[in-house]
Order: sequence, then structure tokens, then C-alpha cells
Amino acid sequence: MGAENVYGVSMPSKYSSDHSKGDAAELARRTGLNYRTVPIEPMFDAYMGSLGLTGLAEENLQSRLRGTTLMAISNQEGHIVLAPGNKSELAVGYSTLYGDSVGAYGPIKDVYKTSVFRLAEWRNRAAAERGRHRRSRRTRSPSRRARSCGRGRWTRTRCRTIRCWTRSWPCTWTGTGARTRSSRRASTRRW
Repeated sequence: MGAENVYGVSMPSKYSSDHSKGDAAELARRTGLNYRTVPIEPMFDAYMGSLGLTGLAEENLQSRLRGTTLMAISNQEGHIVLAPGNKSELAVGYSTLYGDSVGAYGPIKDVYKTSVFRLAEWRNRAAAERGRHRRSRRTRSPSRRARSCGRGRWTRTRCRTIRCWTRSWPCTWTGTGARTRSSRRASTRRW
């Protein structure tokens, strides 16, 4: 595809850490993709001023603003938006409707979350061999956007229970729904 055909958009809010913003800019620099920043804080403040949202509605607003922003840029410039959801998240509905579920194509939609991590580790090893990798994302502590779900695991705020559940999947599933490895949590995975 080529880096010149990839467009990255950083959409920070007042809750975005300098570390997160720096990681995005550094990744764009190392890979050579097109990159820009479109702050969503003014949009967020306008919604909050008009509607006074709280709780889950406030938490999901940032994701929805990002989805709307990406679709507006896509319509204006003729790009397609790639949806970031993986098979584990899609299977249990772990996404924000009109937020991170937005996209014309999901490149990892058929890849389980455990495999996404393995693919990232494989890709990072290859990049490290070329001197183009800086380990940061998987080794740092959760940001302010994340909070404990009460089970000793960290989770994004919009869905505490399901996130802990999907992060704890130690096995993979076959097309028939059978586990390929045993698990202590088998009873929680039954549909």
C-alpha cells in the first residue's frame, strides 16, 4: 500500500496524555505516513455545554466525535476509514456505536485479540531489527481514560465487565466454538 497512501489523524482531547500524543506522532514519523492533528476538545466542550452529559454518555462522546471527524475527513478527501475492532471485541459488542465502530473496512475484524497482540509483537520484532521500533504502548501503565474494573485488571471506562472478560481469554476458539486449550474461565465463555 505504501506509507504515502496512509493518513493518520490524531484527535486529542483534554483527557489525552502527552505520552499518547507523542506515541502517535512518533509512530507517524517512523513509518512515514501522512499525519495531522485535529483536536476534538472544542467539539466536546460544545456538546457538554449544550447537553450536560454525564457518566457513560460523556465517556462515549469522545469516541463518537472521533468517528464523526474521521468520516467527515473521509468524505471531503476521498479516503476510507479503517475500523479498529478485532474479532474478540466484535463478538461481544465491545465498541461504541458510531464511535470506534466507524469504518468502511476492518483489517483485523477476523483476528482474535490474543492474535492481535502476537501479530504486534511479531511486527515490532521485525521493526526492531531495522532499528525503527521504540517499545512504548504495551509496556506503559494505563492512562487516565482507563480505570480498574475491581478485578485487578485495567479496562477502558465504557465497558468494564466485557473488557476484563476479553482481556482474560487465554485460549482461542475454533469455528465450531470449541476451545483449543483448557481454561479456568470456560463457564464464563458460554453463549
